[in-house]
Amino acid sequence: MLLLVLSLLAIPWMGYKSVREMENFLLEGQQQALELTSEGIASLLSNREALFDPDVGVVEVLGQSFEVLPTKLTNSLSIDANVTDWESSFQDIREYTGTGFFECTPEYRPHSLSVRHALGTHESFVYALFQVTDNNVVFRDPELVSLANSDQLRVTIQAFGIELRRYLLVAREEGRMSVYSMKTGWREPETGEALKEITAVFEPADGGYFIKARIPKAIMGQRARIKFEIVDVDDPVAREITGRISTDPDPFVHNLGRVRLMTPALAKLLEPIYLSEANIRIWDKDFRLRAELGSLYPGRLTIQRARISDKGWLNRIEAIPLALYDWVLRQPLGGLKDMRIDSSKEDLRILSNVINNGSQVSERRRHGEAKLIVSALPIWAKGKIQGAVLMKQSGNRLLSLQYETLRRFMLLFLGVFLFLSIIILVFASRLTYRVGRLQRETEQATTDEGRLLRDNIRSGTRAADELGSLTRSISAMLQNLGQYTSPVFQPGPS
Repeated sequence: MLLLVLSLLAIPWMGYKSVREMENFLLEGQQQALELTSEGIASLLSNREALFDPDVGVVEVLGQSFEVLPTKLTNSLSIDANVTDWESSFQDIREYTGTGFFECTPEYRPHSLSVRHALGTHESFVYALFQVTDNNVVFRDPELVSLANSDQLRVTIQAFGIELRRYLLVAREEGRMSVYSMKTGWREPETGEALKEITAVFEPADGGYFIKARIPKAIMGQRARIKFEIVDVDDPVAREITGRISTDPDPFVHNLGRVRLMTPALAKLLEPIYLSEANIRIWDKDFRLRAELGSLYPGRLTIQRARISDKGWLNRIEAIPLALYDWVLRQPLGGLKDMRIDSSKEDLRILSNVINNGSQVSERRRHGEAKLIVSALPIWAKGKIQGAVLMKQSGNRLLSLQYETLRRFMLLFLGVFLFLSIIILVFASRLTYRVGRLQRETEQATTDEGRLLRDNIRSGTRAADELGSLTRSISAMLQNLGQYTSPVFQPGPS
């Protein structure tokens, strides 16, 4: 009987194995669904170059207002002061040799264009110094209407993360530069009049030139971000832009995701695409984050089930197997605490493969008990990769639904198992008791010398089962023996 009871334990073991198989099946289905969603997003954003326009805003680094931290100057700087006086006043002078991440192209020549840049603040002004290495300096031709036909400095200021202001600094000759407020695209000024609030000076030098600029803080406003871009024109006849160097931060200097150029139009397109406990990120080809939607973490990390609020004895009994079940099969939502907060290295590996090779990547990660599904695809425009979509979704939430169903099933099974165990134990105990009593009465029916003391068994003779039949058979046998031996054992006359 004990072996029969123990054999029932094979049923929960088989259930445990089926749970693991079902887990892989559910995660595989969720991974395929995530791949289809990412393919749909990539198709939706393909051939929309305007969404990835680098001039939609100023690149920001989380936690920093400036890529080059401004030096707090002890004194104000005169716009007409010597360049050496300006250089000696700054603590941090950065060097730039290209635009963003893809600065070293095969056509790039380090001596044709490079920039040293410094930034400082004092009271109500921001001071900016640029030392530009340029083998051909081209001044503005006043006969041409367009302003994008000479070497120039572009300043983009984004206040409160929304408002954009563009200023173009251009020189006709050595000395003071003209400053214009520009429309989107940097082709037309908002007005034909030059601004006087921003002051700048153009000074030619050996192998290039210097630009000294003074910008009032009132123009920038509170919590503003600023970007400078040196535009190079080498041919005074064709007057076409041949190079640009921006002060945009390099995404590889900071952790992936900290360098952002959020695009409101992208965010609006992604709003209807919502997945539970999923994170959708859109990146441009320079590895800058453009849009983000959703989070991997649910609002509450507890499974949605009825809470045991009272202290009734039934609830206390139910809590014991539930705690055992949670310990054996591991609560899926409990594994979310193992999810890594910083996954920039893994994301960079995937994005590098997608953006540089045009590959589609889909994989499953496991961080302790946290299960994560990742899918990434390139976004194409006119045969070129303009960005990538990276989607991540937690698999623990889906598994929690399976977990809840199996938890109730296992609770029901344990109840049936305990009920059957009790029934079998009661039956076995009853059977053992009756067999033991039959054995004792049979042994008491005779003496050690073989003399018959009784010719029947009193207990169990009325039972209708096999043991009752055995008892009656033994009683009949004793009666027959008593009749056979009675003349022999009767005492003679005294």
